[in-house]
Amino acid sequence: FHDAWDQSWDVAMAYPPFGQLVLRPYRPADEEAWLATWAQVAVTSRAWIVLHHRKPTYKGEALELVAEYNGEIVGFMDVEIESRPGELGYAEDSCCGFVWEFGVRPDHQGQGIAKRMLVAAQEWLSARNINRMEFWSMDEQAQAFYEHLGMQELERHWQFYTRLPQDIAQGMREQDKFGLQLAYGTCPLDKLPALKETYRIREDELEKPLICIGYDYRW
Repeated sequence: FHDAWDQSWDVAMAYPPFGQLVLRPYRPADEEAWLATWAQVAVTSRAWIVLHHRKPTYKGEALELVAEYNGEIVGFMDVEIESRPGELGYAEDSCCGFVWEFGVRPDHQGQGIAKRMLVAAQEWLSARNINRMEFWSMDEQAQAFYEHLGMQELERHWQFYTRLPQDIAQGMREQDKFGLQLAYGTCPLDKLPALKETYRIREDELEKPLICIGYDYRW
């Protein structure tokens, strides 16, 4: 991998059955194709809670990587470097590359593309004296992938949608003219039953509570 954005990344590999897989930095002209690929990944995953209408950007130094198969974007990975330990990630013993976006289009999954992007990010981070990444996901397939790679679990918690108690919601409307329909919350694994006694936690299939797990990947 070239270590400069003004150079072309010559990273091409034979890709069965026929074709060529290329990993390269994201370019602004990729935005429409990136969003289309992201949408195909997100609609089949529980990893995201925010709908992207534009490609995310980052304040810190970041690797924005895409995987192309025969010229078509089929995968993506965005990793931002912390400026201080704990700025983005959970562990505070060293700075990490925090993985914001990571996915492969469903029709290209299971072919090693995610692992190749991970290795590329690892090399990029190593060149900047960063020796670990943090991954967080509520998607069981993603969690199984991270565990298969031997990543160490950092923490797990519930994430969920809830409606505020009527007296709190009414007070906000009267005092601040602020109407809050839904709140997004988190809690430790053992606290959800108690919260359900006070708050209206959404339980329908599309918005049910999910366990989010963080993983530490070091080398």
